[in-house]
Amino acid sequence: GRGSEPDYMDMNLMSTRKEDPDQPKVVIYQHDSNPMHPRGLLVAYEENGNVRPVASDFDAFLFGSKGIEYPPMPEWQLPFLECMMMHTETLLGSRDKRSWTHRWLDVLKGQVELRKDGHLLTSPIAGSIKKKRQDGRLGFGDEVNRTLVDHLMKYSTDVHHHGAVRHAAECFNYYFPQEMDEEYLVLWHGYDRSSNTDHAGRGGQNDSQSQRRYLNEGQLRSFLCDRVKEGYVFPLNPCWVLRDPAWY
Repeated sequence: GRGSEPDYMDMNLMSTRKEDPDQPKVVIYQHDSNPMHPRGLLVAYEENGNVRPVASDFDAFLFGSKGIEYPPMPEWQLPFLECMMMHTETLLGSRDKRSWTHRWLDVLKGQVELRKDGHLLTSPIAGSIKKKRQDGRLGFGDEVNRTLVDHLMKYSTDVHHHGAVRHAAECFNYYFPQEMDEEYLVLWHGYDRSSNTDHAGRGGQNDSQSQRRYLNEGQLRSFLCDRVKEGYVFPLNPCWVLRDPAWY
């Protein structure tokens, strides 16, 4: 897994002290019968009188589709996209051996400057770690994808009950592009229902589970390339193309 980051602890502590009317209230959830056990205290969301533990790193990666016409990205998002790409170029050109996450946290704390032609550039995300996010409740993305996420959050019974989806997909994460994960859950109606074993060798799936597969990063890229041949389209985060091998 990923290394522990002290800044994440700071974010958790800060989120329990500040309330945002546009976001669920962050609370501490006791998960252990021993109230003095510090590892039994979890960060959770309180919504409508219900408390749900926070599922870390359970974010949508991207959505693929056929036959849908997508509008252009809203103009107000373009400075954030350009800024993300310039910060990515800056970090990739440095000799810093720390993890990507650690170095991007420096961006959000305002400790990495953007310069072009010798002039300091104003970054819309630099120094924003203690400020209100400017990408709103749903994050970035075109109106079709943002509406899809909004409908998932409001009208999908399972998603709404568990609070599993709370913002746009990672392909539109221009604020804090994450490192690639080791494993991805793919939901696709085209998987063979007769198969009872997923790509990771896990068996015993029922009919609904047969349309789900766990893929590693290489398998995911192969899956997406196969879907392109079938006419599917999907957005890619420019950061992946610049930073991660084989995504170009």
